Amino acid sequence: MTADLVAFLRQRLDEDEAAALPFRNPLGEVRPWRCDEIGGKVREVGPSPFGLPDVISESDTHLTAEHIARHDPARVLADVQAKRAMLPHLVVEGHPLGYCDRCMCLRLLASVWADHAEFDPSWKW
Repeated sequence: MTADLVAFLRQRLDEDEAAALPFRNPLGEVRPWRCDEIGGKVREVGPSPFGLPDVISESDTHLTAEHIARHDPARVLADVQAKRAMLPHLVVEGHPLGYCDRCMCLRLLASVWADHAEFDPSWKW
């Protein structure tokens, strides 16, 4: 049913948002992260408020740091906002979950959480 899938999506987006929000800085901002050109340090972009250190994370490899920086809280929050904005355009009240374009878009959005315990295998696309 479409309503179940949409509820599942909303819950996952809420969880992603909740995981990203604690990374707001003392000014309440969530700024992008970047990794150093060499090494495994991930830094917050922009001036550091109140002289706080800008290093967010350190890892053993540049690849790990690059991965961490690519999934920074600012990007996660933007992703959540974009997906939430899409949902009203994809949901038709009372429409059963099928294989129309809108339903396929919902299924595709949910597919990133296919390993989640609450994911219904019937939602697979």
